[in-house]
Amino acid sequence: MDDPDLVFARSRLYALLARGVLEGPTDALGADVAGLPALAAAWPEGDADARAAAHHRVLGMQVFPYESVFLGDGQLGGPVAAAVVEAYRASGLPGWPTDVEADHLGIALRNLAWLSAVEADALKDARPEAVARVRVATRAFLDEHLLRWLAPLVVAVEGTRSAWHATVVQMALELATGHREGLGGAAPAWDLPNPGDPLEDPETGLKRIAAWLLAPARAGWLVTAGVIDRWATASGVPRGFGRRLQTLESLLFGAADHQRFGVLVQTMRSDVEVVDARYEALGTAGAAVGPWRRRLAATRRLLDRLARPS
Repeated sequence: MDDPDLVFARSRLYALLARGVLEGPTDALGADVAGLPALAAAWPEGDADARAAAHHRVLGMQVFPYESVFLGDGQLGGPVAAAVVEAYRASGLPGWPTDVEADHLGIALRNLAWLSAVEADALKDARPEAVARVRVATRAFLDEHLLRWLAPLVVAVEGTRSAWHATVVQMALELATGHREGLGGAAPAWDLPNPGDPLEDPETGLKRIAAWLLAPARAGWLVTAGVIDRWATASGVPRGFGRRLQTLESLLFGAADHQRFGVLVQTMRSDVEVVDARYEALGTAGAAVGPWRRRLAATRRLLDRLARPS
């Protein structure tokens, strides 16, 4: 794409999607999405307070839109987040909000908006060397960062049943994958770290299994609080209260105590198949889902072993 107007339009769309992720469906954003049919059609009902509460529920309590959560050990920060900051510096991004961690999806989209704006300026000024440099930086950011975790984020957000948020992140995925295809060249091969097998240790307890399942890079998907609630309802076992690790651990122990463990594992196993089918569908659009499907297969094997009578 060598038309500076089109490249700048791409920059504006990245920036708008970044606002949707960071700020949610505010009144100000509503005026700006009116000309985008997909976003306008998905605009949530309710007043500004209700929309703000829904935004916090989806991207504050259910899905955690941070690269470190998906590509690290399931926790915020660490070396994954530090690598994202270095990527921003390589891009020349002049700054970013400090009220969220730097590896937040919204800031990643702002970085791509910035890179596209710089590219548009270089095209307009007929500076081919500058165009080449910014495209190299953009390709690296997409290949080494955003496109490694955006697909599982999309699947997780879809599971919250918020049409607005699902549309925003789906558009981000389509924009980023289309952008990457336009840059040409093959993406470097990559894989998620070996998750290990928690059942290799005969002393492994249900708490360790719960922790294993809650790290997306190990399990292949993000198990949200809503997913745990659904598992509890389907298996007829109370899940307790607290953070995800506490509730999932409580659910596993409760299912074992009430002779509902097989029902619970089968419910979990069914969700794995649903997620895998969604990954397969996203893969046809060019998303980097191969590593995630391989990790999901590890979870499938783990659950199959848990379902066997001891």
